[in-house]
Amino acid sequence: MGFLGHLRGLWALIILLFCVPSHGQSPPLRGTTYVLFPPGQPVSTNLEAICKRGFLRPRYDHNDLPSPGYSYLRRQATGVNSLESLFQGCCKSYGSQEDALTLKCALGVWESAMSSYCEQEFMVKTRAYHCCTKEEMFGCFALWAPNPAYLYPPPKIQD
Repeated sequence: MGFLGHLRGLWALIILLFCVPSHGQSPPLRGTTYVLFPPGQPVSTNLEAICKRGFLRPRYDHNDLPSPGYSYLRRQATGVNSLESLFQGCCKSYGSQEDALTLKCALGVWESAMSSYCEQEFMVKTRAYHCCTKEEMFGCFALWAPNPAYLYPPPKIQD
């Protein structure tokens, strides 16, 4: 291999070192490929947004997410998608006299979805999402939610 071959190999190494993301980094955007994760914890102040504007929140198609090196995004997308389906069931009684029960249901499915997400994280050989390793896991997820109020349109994610 001549000088040019070594030079090409060096560039390939530099690209691999600096362009392949580590767990938790944002992917290169192809449209909107990021996942709003973790979802906000249901509380009385965001219950209306959860129940009345759920149809506006994105559902993530795995085909729209980058594949190599971004399996954590797929796990996050799966968690968000399943939580949104569960929220629909809880919100059937929203607006009636049963809002306290709706909130209890929404909080229960949120906690279940976050626990299931962490179980999935621990099944892979990469570093788990940092909240999954905390004693106060649910408080950590609530603190790190990029859109805790379930605003639409969602706030832009800062890099």
